[in-house]
Amino acid sequence: MSLDAKQMPVSELLSGNRQYRIPNFQRPYAWGFDEAYQLVEDLISAWRRGDESYFLGSIVVVFDDAGGRTVDVIDGQQRLTTLSLMLAVLRHYFITDDAQRAEISELLQISGNTILGVKERSRLCLRDADQEFYRRYIVADDLLGLAETSVEDRDSKAKNNIKENVDAIREGLTGALDDVEALEFLQFFLARVYLVMVSTDNFSNAHRIFGVLNTRGIPLTAGDIFKARVVGAVSEGQRNHYGEIWDRSIESLKLKEPDSFFHHLLVTLTKNPSKRALLEEFDMVLDRHLAEGGEAFVDGILVPYTAAYLKLTSGSQLLPRDLQRQVDLLNQHQSEDWKPVAMWILVNVTDSATALDLITKLERLFGVLVIAHQGSETRSARLAGVLRALAEYTEKDGMVAVNSSLAVGDELRQNALYRMKAALPRGGVVRRVLLTRAHVAASGGSTDLPRSYGVATLIPREGIDGVAESVDAEYWKQRLGGLILTRANASEVSRKGSADALKATFEAKGVVPATLASVCPDLGEATQESLEERHEELVRLIATFWGITHDNEGVDLTRLSESELLQTTGGYRIRRSRRVALADVVRVGMISPGDVFVWRRPNKGEVYRVTVTDSGTLRLPSGGEADSPSGAVTAVSGSSASALDVWVRESDGKKLREMWTTYEKRFTARG
Repeated sequence: MSLDAKQMPVSELLSGNRQYRIPNFQRPYAWGFDEAYQLVEDLISAWRRGDESYFLGSIVVVFDDAGGRTVDVIDGQQRLTTLSLMLAVLRHYFITDDAQRAEISELLQISGNTILGVKERSRLCLRDADQEFYRRYIVADDLLGLAETSVEDRDSKAKNNIKENVDAIREGLTGALDDVEALEFLQFFLARVYLVMVSTDNFSNAHRIFGVLNTRGIPLTAGDIFKARVVGAVSEGQRNHYGEIWDRSIESLKLKEPDSFFHHLLVTLTKNPSKRALLEEFDMVLDRHLAEGGEAFVDGILVPYTAAYLKLTSGSQLLPRDLQRQVDLLNQHQSEDWKPVAMWILVNVTDSATALDLITKLERLFGVLVIAHQGSETRSARLAGVLRALAEYTEKDGMVAVNSSLAVGDELRQNALYRMKAALPRGGVVRRVLLTRAHVAASGGSTDLPRSYGVATLIPREGIDGVAESVDAEYWKQRLGGLILTRANASEVSRKGSADALKATFEAKGVVPATLASVCPDLGEATQESLEERHEELVRLIATFWGITHDNEGVDLTRLSESELLQTTGGYRIRRSRRVALADVVRVGMISPGDVFVWRRPNKGEVYRVTVTDSGTLRLPSGGEADSPSGAVTAVSGSSASALDVWVRESDGKKLREMWTTYEKRFTARG
């Protein structure tokens, strides 16, 4: 069997003339918003920590030809596709130097070479059903056009995931990078993010390798190594006994990956975010603690902290009801950054009322950090500060320092309120978190959580009978006012053609009443105005639940508009997450009605001209109008191209991209 395994950085993986082809028998691209966003957070955190490398796993390929110019991907489609989307987002939104953008393009597309007999082609070739969509919008750098695609354009799960994940990656990077940092992060991404490519020469061997890599055996975990050190420090006659205690404690957690517990325990004990490999850092912790003997570590640390972890994760109502409710709310989040703080509280705070107060404040702080789009690194640093304040707490100095560490400041409140009012991330976790808090707030805080409910769109599509024509279904499917907690699934809801049928589905499947906020109880009366009213009511309920309605000057933040909240945050990075429209650039006078933009294609002998209208659209040579530069590209040529780069103002030769970049830098912070 021919077999080769090589570790290589992303830059090497995506260089040369090799194309990675996804065979048609493979499942579609399946990663969603949450997976893509989490990858961005992980990579940003590794870069900011200064990690020497970040290992992204292995891919398994079969060489299709002797020269290795085409390989079929048996395992690794999700990572390769998401890495390509990340490069496309960096190129389009963050890298402004034309030469650097061209270098990114070379990673996404193999240049043609007639001497070597190499045809121009995409570096990554998805399944036949999805490749043209990927090539048109990702490879050809038409992310503006991608943002404008309709549900009908995205007629497969893979196509929809491509758009959702571009949004996720852009959102994750926007909250973490400025223009200078973007290049530094790109350099880390290309040079220090590694994969192992396992290659063979036939599909049978590849599937055998894939099976071995994905079959769980009995690997030696970091926890096993820690156990050996700790039990080895126990007096000889007690080693078997303490070994059994260790095993029972860890097995009680029922974790597939026990090392996750030790990551949380590490943060709890050091009061600092984890920066290096678990083995290295935890060994340093053991060096300090084992001076008192292995018995002390097991009895004083392992046993109480595994018991605390079990209470936080089992869902078996091991805590008092009010405290359990707050823990259930925390467990709704995808991230587990809050667990070290909660573990410390359960182990060290004996008064139940104080423990409830602290966990409640932790739930508020963590929820607001997540909703305000604070990255994993920021959250971890903030929560490490909470741990340090808790460790220094004594009855003498009271809770002043602890409460200060758990406080939610004005900027964080404003940021969270803005994001609640604006379009929400496509992933369902944030939406469910918000709607659940509205439900609990509306019920006075005493209700149990709706565990079996998911998030559905209240107005699933345009033209539904019984709903006012003014209602924009696409707008409301992304905002709180158009969402609901229900047992009905998305497919059931989307098939309904009338408000009455939709209402009957909700009644049959169940709906959480508080999420209707008693504003729009009859779907047959849904109007743009009633949905706006419902939207504001839900925001008010969530702000009330978290106690972030007013700032320190007494201003009611829930009454501010999205643009007013943007002004109060001064948030350049926040505003960048909103897609800039041509009308925005016209509004501030950088482009004027009557300006002519030209696209010259000398190789094809074609020249296209469009004119800016008073309303901020582009008048086409045919007399019609296009709402966006990318729409104009498609309309005049029937093909795709990077709209911001091809359209040049005829009067001064400026590219549209230059105006777009200037607008974002000069006007996005002004609201």
